[in-house]
Amino acid sequence: MYNTLLTIVLGLFLGFVLYWAGISNRKWARSSLRLENLTIMKIMVYAVGYAVFLLAMTTYLDYFSTEELALKKMSLAVVLGGVLFGLGLGMLGNCPSLSLAALPYGHKCKTFGILAGGVLGYFLYKYTHGFWLDSGVYSVWNINEVTLYKMNESVASLLPYGYEGILFFSVIMMALAVEMPTHFRGK
Repeated sequence: MYNTLLTIVLGLFLGFVLYWAGISNRKWARSSLRLENLTIMKIMVYAVGYAVFLLAMTTYLDYFSTEELALKKMSLAVVLGGVLFGLGLGMLGNCPSLSLAALPYGHKCKTFGILAGGVLGYFLYKYTHGFWLDSGVYSVWNINEVTLYKMNESVASLLPYGYEGILFFSVIMMALAVEMPTHFRGK
């Protein structure tokens, strides 16, 4: 119960911050998709780098155990889901995570379309999951659990480096975000 309540409170806080900063406005999302305004991309790249940095530091200082990380298996189903998500994002011009925070900006029909698409996708997955599982789609490109850097002994990694690789990667991401231009093309 505590985790659910914490998730709801953090989600509301994130939505408020996105609305307050103006990032949930569809104009920002469309300009990012067109590579006209890279502000959202800068924020996301820096945030991922910072989160990875914190993960590496807390793990290195023994405040966090990597055994608790939930790693998803890579398969064709994940790639197809990403393609469908990208198509929906491009067609509607907004990310589902920003749709509720974008309600005060107008375009309520699009927001409810995004939410309806999410509900439809959930029911499609729920009622066709067995068919796709039996057809073998989940086993195509099944790479199982794999990480870029060596996080722990029970999970395979692509690179032999451990926390030093993770720290280096996070610093590179944060530096890249700081040096990234705000406007790539257009204005």
